[in-house]
Order: sequence, then C-alpha cells, then structure tokens
Amino acid sequence: MLAFNAGLKAQSLPANFADALVLGGWTEPVGATWDANGRLYVWEKRGQVWIVENGVRLPNPC
Repeated sequence: MLAFNAGLKAQSLPANFADALVLGGWTEPVGATWDANGRLYVWEKRGQVWIVENGVRLPNPC
C-alpha cells in the first residue's frame, strides 16, 4: 500500500495575507486577467469568457 500523505505538511499563508471574495456567481472559473483599461476578463471551464466592468459582470459572454 502506498502512503501518499507521508511527510506532507500543511501550507501556511504569508503574514498580512487577505482572502476576500471579489465577485461571485461563477460556474467554474479557471482564470482571470485585466486589460490596460481596467476591465476584468474571467473565463470558465466550459469555454465562456466574461467581461467585468466597474465591478459588474456584463450580461452576455464574449
């Protein structure tokens, strides 16, 4: 029997690390990036790309 967890240690977060929800409502987000104009692009596992402007997700994917 293999013991995959042997010797594994829990990860700890750096000091002053903050975990905060920025925008919810995604199905399966896999990545995000910002453009030079400050728009956020979020892509989901099923292949849809969404644009977020001023904190609001546009109603239709790209």
